[in-house]
Amino acid sequence: MQTRSFALLLVGAALAASAGLLCPNRAPAEPTLIAEARFDYRDDHGPGRIVAEVRVRLERTADGRAILRVVPSAAGPLVDPIPGYRGVRGSNHCTALELGRLANADAIELVTRPLGDAEHAPVDVAAPVGTRTARVEERRRMPGGRIAHGVLGAPRVVALDLATGALDTGAWTSSVVVRGRTRLEVEFTFDGENGSIDAVRGVADQLERSQ
Repeated sequence: MQTRSFALLLVGAALAASAGLLCPNRAPAEPTLIAEARFDYRDDHGPGRIVAEVRVRLERTADGRAILRVVPSAAGPLVDPIPGYRGVRGSNHCTALELGRLANADAIELVTRPLGDAEHAPVDVAAPVGTRTARVEERRRMPGGRIAHGVLGAPRVVALDLATGALDTGAWTSSVVVRGRTRLEVEFTFDGENGSIDAVRGVADQLERSQ
């Protein structure tokens, strides 16, 4: 009798596993990308040089909610270098240094509200969830005055990964806030299945709109 009960237990476990009921090691489903955009972030001083590239991704979770990811980066094909011989087009040392300082000081966050509801308390406030470190290419003056091209400098934080919490359906505004000041705004909508990134605005764009 005991042998038969043990055999039935094994059969039941096998059936449960085949039905997906026993999956203790199964990783949670990755969010699905439903919209993305790239934005050239311009300096709000001087001629408006491109000092960072911002990638924006709208994702749908397995339970039908939305996550917005905003990734400001000091590297990108159109990023202007720092002035002078050291700078190499495609990255900006000053931006990389600033991103590192902001991450270390917890001085940057992503604040999300329903679209048009800027006066009320935010629905979601999130600090960076990750950083990316790389060596930034530069030029160096060698002994004798020769300029060496394509030299890799010290590793720096070149990108931050900011992400909202899981959001319900609706129209939303997420703002990248640095030391209490809004530096970038993203407007997006989500209907539970699909969504769109409707606008991305930097400080320079906001200054133009206010004039």
